Amino acid sequence: MAEFSKEYAKVVEWSDYDFSYLDIFDTLEEGHYFSAICEGLGTFGIHKKNGVPYLVITYDGELAEFSTFMTNFKKIQELKDQKKKH
Repeated sequence: MAEFSKEYAKVVEWSDYDFSYLDIFDTLEEGHYFSAICEGLGTFGIHKKNGVPYLVITYDGELAEFSTFMTNFKKIQELKDQKKKH
């Protein structure tokens, strides 16, 4: 069954979600990660590096800084929404 993060649900304006990456991040020790797949974002988990949240974006463990990833994801969603209207 698919699971979705609170952060994804907020972008697509859903009220239902299964977990929050940022809530998980708050519980992580420095240098640790937590595996949680968000089907909507296409991400595999959250990692705490130098006090900054990073999303795990590949099976191999590649990271993307959380706020940059989410900003770009929101922009893509906005473009998709605009395209649907035309």
